[in-house]
Amino acid sequence: MARLQAFSRVQLVFTDKGARRMVREGPPQPAPPPKEPYPADKARGGEIILNTPLRRWVFIGGLIGAIALVLFMSLMRWAA
Repeated sequence: MARLQAFSRVQLVFTDKGARRMVREGPPQPAPPPKEPYPADKARGGEIILNTPLRRWVFIGGLIGAIALVLFMSLMRWAA
């Protein structure tokens, strides 16, 4: 039973050459310190920047397509 428990603790890594045991190169490293949260002032105020006419048309087409899809789906539900 002890042998089975020892074997169950072995971690295997599957590669192109088959399964291999994981080997730790050194002692475990402590977790990195937590990073500062992203400031809310920078997170807000996103802008949609449409520099070229093509980007504008694609954006407007996507909006129109989303609205058309919602209308189509609602009509199909009503018709069924």
